Amino acid sequence: MNLNIKISTSALILIVYIAVSGLCNNMLYGQVSVKKWADNRKSAFSFTFDDASMTQYTYVAPVLDSFGFKGTFFVITGSNYLTDDLPANYPYGTWKQFRSMSLEGHEIGSHTVTHPSLITLTTGDTSTPGTLLYELHQSKKSIEQKISNQKCITIAYPDLDYDSLVINKTSQFYESARSGANHPMDSSLTGTDFYKIGAYEEEFNLPRNSPSDDLDELQDFENYLQSSITLGKWGLIEAHEVVPFSQMARMLLEGSWYPISTEWLTSLCQWLKQRSDSNQLWVETFGNITRYMMERENFQYNIAQQTATQIKINATDNLNNQIYNYPLTVDITVPNDWKAAIITQGSNTDTIITFIDGASTYVRAHVIPNGGITCALT
Repeated sequence: MNLNIKISTSALILIVYIAVSGLCNNMLYGQVSVKKWADNRKSAFSFTFDDASMTQYTYVAPVLDSFGFKGTFFVITGSNYLTDDLPANYPYGTWKQFRSMSLEGHEIGSHTVTHPSLITLTTGDTSTPGTLLYELHQSKKSIEQKISNQKCITIAYPDLDYDSLVINKTSQFYESARSGANHPMDSSLTGTDFYKIGAYEEEFNLPRNSPSDDLDELQDFENYLQSSITLGKWGLIEAHEVVPFSQMARMLLEGSWYPISTEWLTSLCQWLKQRSDSNQLWVETFGNITRYMMERENFQYNIAQQTATQIKINATDNLNNQIYNYPLTVDITVPNDWKAAIITQGSNTDTIITFIDGASTYVRAHVIPNGGITCALT
């Protein structure tokens, strides 16, 4: 699911239930619990790609799109890297290409202006090239000017380098940041944890003479993902260039950093799709999982009113609604004899069948905190 919905109505959530019999007279009803991951999946996963390589437009996006997946692409914004259109600066792509990818639901994040190690820079200011604040601010500014259909809220640290100063300044411009790690992330993050998120980079051993030479790395990454599923955590991959295996020898001669073959990526997507279809895994962009986790951790609600046929709930997360507008998956308790609910949020109306878990009856809905829900009986 790749939703980016903003509803600027009141914070009142009104949920109207269809009752077979009985009255709603117990304040135990209307209790809201937010699921750990969207649609109650067991774990989460994000594709992340660095540097804005042309191959990401040519090969990565089509493979991900064919499985219904969306990725996050961290681009270097300086003029020596991305150009507005063709001809491009090899091996980098163009703003036009990444703008096209963003319109298809892929996220475009920052990888700074010139890809320096941020821990080596003086703090400086946003208008002085070669300083920390310049690299952070100007890259975000360029992305939001060139790709106006989405906000740039995430960054990947060049060379994976960061320290406490980098985290402090990064938090002034971005909602989360990615580095590297050989283990999945915890399902709950707070404070500066959002600026220490690590992705796993698969390092391919030589020789690489045929796709079968990369099967051990595929198994290794699947083991990493299976651990993420078992533990209910968030897995991420960090990658760079991706080409058909027939081009692998050339890429290695050119010094490409652990290039991935389209065959390898396709096999990984097939593995992920099987787990996604069985509700074990939620595949979503780095930014949208950040949104979900922040909203979940900050979600608050109170039951405002109950009648025989409706429950009104006020919900909030006290976050910036222009950024935090991703629907949370929530379960709401209802009387045991209620069979369905009609929930309308903005222009969207859903009829939702209740379900029983243990001794309680629930309705599961997608709710944007501070996005008003208005409902009416049929």
